Amino acid sequence: MNLAGEVVCSGCGTPAADSVELPTRCASARGGDDVDHVLVRELCFAGCRFPFDGEPATWVRFRELLYAYRAARRAGASDERWCARARELDERLGALGSAGFVPTPLAREPELAAELGAGELWVKDESAGVGGTHKARHLAPLALHRLATDPERTPRLAVASCGNAALAAALLARACGWPLEAHVPADIDPAVAERLACLGARLVRCARDGSAGDPCQRSFLAALDEGAVPFSCQGSANGLAIEGGASAVWEVVAERGPDALPFDNVVVQVGGGALASAVWTGFRDANDLGAIERLPRLFCVQGDGCAPLAAAWRRLEERGALDPAGLAAAVRRRGEVMVPWAQTPSGRATGLLDDETYDWAALVRGMAASGGEPLVVGDTDLARAREAAARHTDRPICASGAAGLAGWAALCRRGTVGPDERSLVLFTGAVE
Repeated sequence: MNLAGEVVCSGCGTPAADSVELPTRCASARGGDDVDHVLVRELCFAGCRFPFDGEPATWVRFRELLYAYRAARRAGASDERWCARARELDERLGALGSAGFVPTPLAREPELAAELGAGELWVKDESAGVGGTHKARHLAPLALHRLATDPERTPRLAVASCGNAALAAALLARACGWPLEAHVPADIDPAVAERLACLGARLVRCARDGSAGDPCQRSFLAALDEGAVPFSCQGSANGLAIEGGASAVWEVVAERGPDALPFDNVVVQVGGGALASAVWTGFRDANDLGAIERLPRLFCVQGDGCAPLAAAWRRLEERGALDPAGLAAAVRRRGEVMVPWAQTPSGRATGLLDDETYDWAALVRGMAASGGEPLVVGDTDLARAREAAARHTDRPICASGAAGLAGWAALCRRGTVGPDERSLVLFTGAVE
C-alpha cells in the first residue's frame, strides 16, 4: 500500500522530521514570533480507495487514511500489529464501561428539520461515542501509534480542558495505563473533577488572574515546555489530533455509500476549533479520494458570549484578506487576527467557551474557500435547538452539543440554506 505522507507547519512551511516519535509542534516555533505554527499532515492517496465497506472498527477500517498509521508502518510496525492494538484498545475501553471505536449513529431527521428550518437535515450523533463526545476520536490514533511502535515507554501526558476533552484523554490514558495531568479551570464542575480523579488523572487547577487568554492553556503550554506530551485536541498544540476527528466524516461518507447525493452544507460548533478543522479535513480527504463529488459549504458556530472566530473573520474581511494571499500573510501575524476574547467567556454552551479559536486559520480557509461563514447564536437559540432535538430524537444533548443545530436553524431563517439543500450537523455532547 501507499505509505507516503509528511507533516508540515501551515504557518511557516517547516517540514517535521520523519521519526518514530510523532511530531506535535513546529520545530521552528519561537516564543513571541507571532506565527501561527500549526502542523498539518499531507498524505499521498495515489493507489488508495475509500473504504466504503469493511469491518466496523474505526481504526481498522480507516487506517490507511491516517498519517499515524503510515508513520507506524514506516517505523517497522506491521499492519497486523496496528489492527491488533486497535481491537485491544476497544476491549480495554469496554472494560472501563465505555463504547469502543465504531461508527456513531447517523440519521436523517425530517421532523426536526420541519420545526427548525428547511431542507434535508442529517445528524451525526457523537454523544454515542467513546466518552460521550467526539473528543476521544482526536486522540486515539496518537495512542495507537505509540502502542504499535513504543509500547514499553510510559509517556507523561498533558491536556488542557474545561471538561469533555480532559475526560476523553483520561479515559484513553487509563485504558493504555499512562499517567495524565489535566490543566483545568479552578471552578471546574465538581462532577467532572470527580470523574477525572476516578480515571487516575492528576488535576492542575488554573485560576484567572486578569491576564488575557485561558489560564489552563498557559499552564498546559508550560508543561509541554517541560517535556510533557500533548494529549489534547487543539491542532495548535498537537497537529495530528485533527486527522483522528476526521474519522467522523469518513464514517458518514461510508454509511451513505458511493451513490449518495452530496451535502450542500455542514454546520459545526466551535470552541477551540479542532472539531470543525477535523470535519473539513474529512470532507477534503473524501473528495480527494473520489468518494464525494464536491465539498459542502462550511459554517462555524459560536455563542454570543465568546465568539473570537467571528471577530477574527471580521478583521480579515475588513482588510480584504480572506483570499489565499491575505490568509498566508495573516498566519504570520497571528496576534493581529486571533485576539483573545476580551470579556470573561459566558453562555449556556460551556464547552465552547475557549478564549481563542486555536485552529482559526484552517477554519477561515475552509469557510472562505467553500462559500461559508462564521455564525454567532444566543442562549435562546441554543435552548430552542436543544428542546427540539429532545422532542424529535432520542438524543438529549447539552447546549454545546446543540450549537451546530442552532446555527443551521439560523441559516434557514435568514434564507442562506434553502428547502432544496442537504445539510449535516453533529450532536457532540449528551446531557449528564
